Formats: sequence, C-alpha cells, structure tokens
Amino acid sequence: MREFLSLSLLLMVAACGHTPPTFVCEETSQCSLHDDGRCVPSPGGYQTCAYPADCPSGLAYDDNGDLRGTCVEPSFLPDAAMPDAAPHPDSAPPPPDAPPVVREWAVPEIVANINEHDDELYPAISANGLDLYFSRSRRGESLTYELYVARRPGVGQPFGMPQPLTDLNTPDNELWAVPSPSDLELYFSRNGALMVSRRSNPASTWTEEINTRLTTSGPVSFTADGLTMYTTRRCPPEVNSGFGPCLFKSKRSEIGGDWSAWEYLKWPGEETETNRWNNAHISTDGLRMLLSSPFSASGVRVLQTSRDDAAGEWRGLAVINNLSLETTAESARWNATEDEIYLVQDPAADPIHGFNIYVSTLR
Repeated sequence: MREFLSLSLLLMVAACGHTPPTFVCEETSQCSLHDDGRCVPSPGGYQTCAYPADCPSGLAYDDNGDLRGTCVEPSFLPDAAMPDAAPHPDSAPPPPDAPPVVREWAVPEIVANINEHDDELYPAISANGLDLYFSRSRRGESLTYELYVARRPGVGQPFGMPQPLTDLNTPDNELWAVPSPSDLELYFSRNGALMVSRRSNPASTWTEEINTRLTTSGPVSFTADGLTMYTTRRCPPEVNSGFGPCLFKSKRSEIGGDWSAWEYLKWPGEETETNRWNNAHISTDGLRMLLSSPFSASGVRVLQTSRDDAAGEWRGLAVINNLSLETTAESARWNATEDEIYLVQDPAADPIHGFNIYVSTLR
C-alpha cells in the first residue's frame, strides 16, 4: 500500500512540473538520514524529508529532486512541528538600562451599533469577548430598564445589532446583567433582587431563573472559579450610618450552590468614610479593581488599585487619566484579558441621546 501511495504521488509531482524526488515519506520516522529529520509538505503536493538547516523554519528539503537544499516555508509547518531555533533578534530581552515599555489606555470610543436615543448602561462582556450585555431604557416611554445582548463573530470585529433578552425581561426593572466566567450563569438585577439564570452550554438560551435571596445595587464581579462574588450596595447601619454605597463580597462552596450573606469590605485607600463609588469591578484573580461613578459626584475619573494577594490590603488609588471623560465615567469593567475597558459616558456635547457605551483599548 505504501509503495502504491508513493507511486501515485510521484506521478502527480511529475504532472505538476517538479523533478520527482527519490523518496516520498508518509511519517517522520522514515526520515532517518540525519538527526532530527521530519516528514513535511512540499510545494509539489507530496511529503518528503527535511533536516535542520539555516532557514527561517529551521528546515531544508533533502528529496534529491529540484527542492533539494530549499528552505521549508514556515507556513508548511504546524507550530508543534517547528524545530527549536535560536531566538529572533527582535525577541531578545531588552538591555538592563532600556526604558520600560509603557502601555496606555486609549481615549474611549463609542461602541458601534449599540447606542440609540436611549440610555445604555452597565456594559459587561463575556469571557470569550463575543457577547456584550447591557441595559437600555426608552426615554419618555418608561422608567424601567430591560436587558439586551449584542454579539460579534470575533474579538476586534464590530458587534451586531442588540437583541432583547426576552426570556428574562419583565415589566419590572432589569437594571444590569453580568455573565459568570464559565458563561453558564447570568446574574442580573430585578428591582434590586439578585437573580441568576443558567444554561447547559454557551450556545443555548437563558431559561431557568432563580432568586438568590440577595439584594444589590451595583453589578457583580466574580473570581475565576465562580465561587466568590463582589458587589456594591447600601452600607451596613454601623458604617457611615448606613448611608451611601459600600463594597461587599459573598462566597459559595460549589457552582450552583447557595451564596453566603454579604460580607462588608472596606473601600481601598479609604481614610475617612467619604470615599465611595457606585461601581467596582474586581479582576478574576482578585488582585485588581476598577472604581468608577463616585458617590459624591465630585469627580468623573476611573481609578485602579491592586494588591499582592486575595486577602491583602489594597494599595492607593491611581487615576486612569484617559478615561476621565467630560461629564460622567461610570460602570467601568474590564474584559477577561484586561486589555479593554467598557464604560458609560453621558456626553456633554450630546445630552439628548443620554448615556452611551464606550470602549477603551490598552495600547
């Protein structure tokens, strides 16, 4: 059978104008003329042996035909088949005295196809970066909000037109929705009650709906394992006389299990009881936090803080200057890879159109 396949390939090669090789391989174990031989594709449509050489791919053909000594194109090799080679000069580490590479958040740009003549609030992107959840209110028609999702075929591509989550929307107020890291749970607010809907796989629709028996005001965020949840809600009576938003967390022992009662957490960088924010998004490893929508409304900036471990103290707050929008900057949330921040702005230059959803990219 092997001889028949080789003969067929030789005839095909001859028909294509290539000098037939003396050997057509089917597997790497046949390439033993030298060390580290590999059976690789060729431009002629057949497979033949190649061996280590000074080539971009690290391999050159040795078929005794017109390809002998020709470098194998890197595109012909799957990543796993690429031989070890000296690092490219461009990939060499910078010298010790080289200035650090500084990445910045770009000035936010409006997210296409999402915003209408309504308020669009609380954007939350799925872990795969393809589904953007948010809430929308029809100005002049209703004081309530409904949940929407917009999808895109790939990261970096535009979102399609938003679709309402008809299985979850009711005449009540569905204010925000946040998918869990597994994308199998969707947490949302209904009249202040924290609801969850589940599905069997990311391609199915949200159907089952459960009241967690917890209440909240701001959107939630999760650790990567889905077992710790953070949010903002009204302060406990012993803190600031129960006035304004405070930070809380809840835990559960397993996915699908009951959540514990909210546990109060001190705001980062807080020296008095005046530093408060309506929105806090904590990264999935629990080590970074975005703060936005200050309760005092005295500032509009988005801030960031970090800590060394999930039980450690938060460091001081750092302002992200490029996210300091004209009027309000709220509901700031990272995507899963933390190279995008979705946020909401009420543009002073266009107040009629209400709150709009923007995105900033780390460049």
